[in-house]
Amino acid sequence: MKAFFEAFPNMQLPKNLHDLMEQTNIEKITTTKAKDFLRIYLVSRNLIEKKDIYKVEKEIKRQLFTGVSIEIKIYERFELSAQYTPERLLDVYRESILDELMEYSHVLFIALKSAQFSYPEEGRVVVNLEDSVLVRSREEELHRILEKILVERCGFGVRIDLEYREKERSEEREEEERLISLKVAEITNRLKGYEPRDGKRSEGANGEAGATDGDESQKAQQGASEKSASEDGARQGAAAGMQGAGKTGEVRAGAGGKLNTGRGEFSKFKKGERGGFDRGSIKKSDNPDVIYGRDFEEEPHKIEDIIGEIGEVVVQGKILKLETREIKNEKTLIYFDLTDFSDTMTVKLFVKTEQASEVTGSLKAGAFIKVKGIAMMDKFDHELTIGSIAGIKKTADFSVSRSDVALKKRVELHCHTKMSDMDGVSEAKDIVKRAYKWGHRAIAITDHGVVQGFTDAGHVWDDLWKAKKNECKEKELPAPDKQDFFKVLYGMEAYLVDDLREIVTGDKGQDLQTDFVVFDIETTGFSPVTNKIIEIGAVKVSGGEIVDRFSTFVNPQVPIPFEIEQLTSIRDDMVMDAPVIEEILPRFL
Repeated sequence: MKAFFEAFPNMQLPKNLHDLMEQTNIEKITTTKAKDFLRIYLVSRNLIEKKDIYKVEKEIKRQLFTGVSIEIKIYERFELSAQYTPERLLDVYRESILDELMEYSHVLFIALKSAQFSYPEEGRVVVNLEDSVLVRSREEELHRILEKILVERCGFGVRIDLEYREKERSEEREEEERLISLKVAEITNRLKGYEPRDGKRSEGANGEAGATDGDESQKAQQGASEKSASEDGARQGAAAGMQGAGKTGEVRAGAGGKLNTGRGEFSKFKKGERGGFDRGSIKKSDNPDVIYGRDFEEEPHKIEDIIGEIGEVVVQGKILKLETREIKNEKTLIYFDLTDFSDTMTVKLFVKTEQASEVTGSLKAGAFIKVKGIAMMDKFDHELTIGSIAGIKKTADFSVSRSDVALKKRVELHCHTKMSDMDGVSEAKDIVKRAYKWGHRAIAITDHGVVQGFTDAGHVWDDLWKAKKNECKEKELPAPDKQDFFKVLYGMEAYLVDDLREIVTGDKGQDLQTDFVVFDIETTGFSPVTNKIIEIGAVKVSGGEIVDRFSTFVNPQVPIPFEIEQLTSIRDDMVMDAPVIEEILPRFL
């Protein structure tokens, strides 16, 4: 994982956007073999509006890929503080969701724009939609998108329920009904073999032009409640993005309606033959290494070689991170990032909730597994994932540890630990152990303005020294020189203050020997009406000396905006456990 500006060091962004992206990290960057699509996986603990994501995508293309035919796509994931609830999130993020839906589907944009959200209980969001045939035909798709945004992107463990209310008749409704009629006619044409292109209607098999309204539209409206009818033809399934075929009961992936096996042939399967559709046991194999589904023996593909919807694939790798989310119909979504060290992909698995613990008992971060499933592209965010899992089995650790093979070892004299706020991410003890293992003579710890990493570094140095001394004793070798043994160099990036600046201005002849109080407050914004106090600090001065102090954080019960965090250095986690203003203010007064 790298900081955004480590991955893109020459990027120039407007200051507010630069400050925001400076706090983000890049998990990975992947591209297709044709180099025409670049995927950037970004993690942020601050909420970033979709319009800002679009701006960054545009600037990356403009500044780094001028004249190159390539699409840039950022996949953001947020690690939000506990100050965020689904309700608070949607208060500030709903416009971003609408911006995203506007790019994807006008029908879903209209549906969500007029939707009413309610939160009847913790962990449940109810989306009340204006009822229409077209919206009902896209219900599963809308549910999947909201789940992807709230659950996968924002990390909420919530259940999303869609409800409907009768829509009041208005000019807007008449316009929507007109659009529905046109859409239904288009669907009818497609089902009958028509293929509208460039706004024109092509001819059917008999050479006659297809109708766009009238009788055909009325007939189509009668059957439009079938969920297979949608804006893009046969829609992706909610879980895997697979197309439902129709009368045969078979499920197929890919534009041609068949599964490309990647071996120059096609295969197909029926319900019950893939993990996502199985209604029975989660395991159908006598092999004790099989965790889920059936046993399989195919050789794995390299993840970096999977460049699109190539059908059924086998991959192996290490689980980096695993999460579960309960969804509707007593189902649980299990999804995890799998890396084979050439690249990383997300694997998604749907199981009955009662079976989830049995599956996740063997699927843990750090475990090495082999997976057989379908490589598929999600039409909403163009993310390549593996779904419709046929089998998961354990495999041996095939990773190769990194090493320093240089004859003359370097000495790192500038290293930040996780004690460097917003900069370092590693434990001091891990850094010291790694440098020693690689044969370095020393390592310097130089955190930003703090020395808290020194203790861990000192303890691990003691452990290494004792281990080395015992090793020499067992081998009947002389103990190493303690002064020449591996060294930890203790340093710090300190901050200086200009002590020549005036600290009192604008005086009016006040007597500083009387009693007075000096206080300061920090808030979530600059409005005394809508914003909240997040900190109060005060001292009482009598006779020129401080005789009392008052300092406390205040829980504003809303997330602190990024701009205020930049200004005050106060984060959500710092105020989460603080009292509310109703308790603090009387004490302060």
